[in-house]
Formats: sequence, structure tokens, C-alpha cells
Amino acid sequence: MVYATIRQAKDAAEQVAGNGDVNGDVNGDVNGDVNGGLNGELNGGLNGGLNGGLNGQLSGTLNGTLSGTLSGTLSGTLNERQKSVLDFIAATPGVQAQVLIDELLIPRDTLNKIIKTLTDRGLIERRGSKKTGGYYVKK
Repeated sequence: MVYATIRQAKDAAEQVAGNGDVNGDVNGDVNGDVNGGLNGELNGGLNGGLNGGLNGQLSGTLNGTLSGTLSGTLSGTLNERQKSVLDFIAATPGVQAQVLIDELLIPRDTLNKIIKTLTDRGLIERRGSKKTGGYYVKK
């Protein structure tokens, strides 16, 4: 059977489909599949690219900073105050904490942290009693 017009073909198709909207069904399915696929690919690609780029850059920066800071701390580098306390102890064996506080103008709590760090790293040791003992550089 050959149809003379598109309208006749559409009418015949609607009758076969039970008077449903063939154009709506077909167009909806096709458009849904095409648009869904394109949107999914575009969104996936854009999101993946943006997230990958941002996360990679942010992660690299944070990891570099943290690694540098931790490596410096863990590898044994001393900050300026720690070096000055160590140098003073080396120049004045048996020096007491109060002398370090007075001479280097370091608060007691800060000095306690520095001494703990230097002791934990095995650079200095305390010898003598609490009252008369002092700090020495380990050899």
C-alpha cells in the first residue's frame, strides 16, 4: 500500500498503534535516547575533566607543601631558635634552663619545647640534679 501524503501515513500509523501519538512516542524515545546520551557524555566529560584538573592541582599543591614541611621536620632540620639553643649549649656546657631563658630571651614554655625536641633527636642531654644540673651536647 502506497500513501499519497505524509498525513495519510501518519493516520494509518496511529490506527495501527491504537490511536496513540506515534510522533510523540517515536520522537520522545529518540530524543530521550539521543539527548540523554549526549548530556551524559558531555556532563561526564566536563565533570571528569574539571574535577580531575582541580583535584590534581589542589592535591599536588597540598601534598608538596605537606611533604616539604614534614620532610624538613622529620629529616632533622632545626629552626633558628633550636639552632641558637643548641649553639649556646655547645658553647656553654652544663648551662641551666634559666640562663638560656635570660640570655636568649626565649619564653620558658618555648624553651621547654625546644629542649624536648633537641633531647628527642639525641642532640643534647641533661646531667645532674634538677636544682644544679644542666644541658650538654651529646658527642
